[in-house]
Amino acid sequence: MHQYWWKGREYLNEDRDYALWLENPIRWLPPVVERMELTPYSLHILLGPRQTGKTTAIKLIIRNLLEKVKDTRAVFYFRCDLLRDYKELLEVLEAYLDYREEAGIKTSYLFLDEITAPDEWFRAVKELIDSGRLKNDVVVLTGSTSMKIKKDNGAVSGACLDALPHMKELNRMFELYLKIGGFPLALISWKRNGRVDEATKEAYLSWIKNDLHKAGKDENIAREIVKAVLTKIPSRLSWEGTFHSLVGVK
Repeated sequence: MHQYWWKGREYLNEDRDYALWLENPIRWLPPVVERMELTPYSLHILLGPRQTGKTTAIKLIIRNLLEKVKDTRAVFYFRCDLLRDYKELLEVLEAYLDYREEAGIKTSYLFLDEITAPDEWFRAVKELIDSGRLKNDVVVLTGSTSMKIKKDNGAVSGACLDALPHMKELNRMFELYLKIGGFPLALISWKRNGRVDEATKEAYLSWIKNDLHKAGKDENIAREIVKAVLTKIPSRLSWEGTFHSLVGVK
């Protein structure tokens, strides 16, 4: 994985994700970019589906970091979705940690994108934490399908009440959301073309298929389930009723 900024701070512009953000007509700055506490030792996890801007957020955090660190080699980024398991992940991380120690770098900022892709990824991270090799570092992990998040129902209810005075504007925005969706690629496509183009639709369909494949699920069965659910949206829904629709039982 290229660490363009190791050649100099200005080379961040050669990074594909950051360059695309600069080119986009809509430059959304995720709040996490400013809010994330990057004081050693710390471990952060960003959750969310693919194509929601996690990688872009990381590159923007890196942009801010490069203005502060003395040695740009202290900032390490790696996409983990091509690794098979925790052993390969551990090899990558140990190789970088050995390198930075030889370079005399005391504190590093490690960004591990799509960390949930390698099997048992947590074993590599835990081993390095337990051994003390990350005690002076900041570690940021991103994940999608394999991670779950707990919802605070009380907080959600309070937020809904606070939103009541803005209902008219929210309804207008919701209608727009139903046409476009909330993913960055769809918003950019709509901004440029006045509609969501086929290439963007295919991009999202592709990551859904990939996630189904990684989870060991059948794409055809998933398609039939979604079709059955959509036909029953106006009425009450149950697993039994959906199953009957799938197998043709009335």
